Amino acid sequence: GLISAEGKQWTFHELLSGGTRLVRCDGSLLPSKTDMELNLQFAGEQMPLDEELRLAVPESIQRAWAELRPRGQVDFVADVRYQSGSTKPNIRVKLSPRPETASVEPRFFPYLIEGLDGSLTYDEGHLRLDEMRGRHGLTKIRTNGEGYFGPQGGWQIRFVGLSADRVSASRDLVMAMPPKLRKLIDQLHPTGTFSLHDTVLEFSKAASPVAAVKSSWDMQLDCHQTRSEEHTSELQ
Repeated sequence: GLISAEGKQWTFHELLSGGTRLVRCDGSLLPSKTDMELNLQFAGEQMPLDEELRLAVPESIQRAWAELRPRGQVDFVADVRYQSGSTKPNIRVKLSPRPETASVEPRFFPYLIEGLDGSLTYDEGHLRLDEMRGRHGLTKIRTNGEGYFGPQGGWQIRFVGLSADRVSASRDLVMAMPPKLRKLIDQLHPTGTFSLHDTVLEFSKAASPVAAVKSSWDMQLDCHQTRSEEHTSELQ
């Protein structure tokens, strides 16, 4: 790539990494009111979500990673801003999963979602999900969302406008649900399929290492030729 300097102003243009993982970097190092300010933008394609990448990101991102448990490959753009004298840089990352490889299986809701598409943006502990789409077998899922992962270890995440088609009470889904909801489904033994729309799901955990994950469910549920075997009556 090209590095140029004019006085105290430095610019970095099309710095490219070698090897099979191509990463591009552009940026500048410029005088500021106090000292110097470094701005860099990194961009990469088809980057594997492996242990090497996980260890390279800040601890708060690592905690989000541990809860969402992503796998596969992503395209990414990372903006890094550092003011000399600061204790740490400001890092903003936008990830675009590759649907052919990307999946998540959240620790707080262990339900594998494959074919992941959409975008995730992380900025100083705050997470935003835009037009996320995926599937579990024949079930198709779409949602937006937001979350926060605090420096002390506490976190919360909220899925908004969640919808899902052709949902069945499979063992995978039932085991991922909270105990009370799981007990209700076990009692009803529903068959057939459902659809969800305008659903809001919230999960949170306090900073204490022994704190349990709390959840809140607000579901709009449609039934399609669904029957409860326990009561042998059709669910409307």
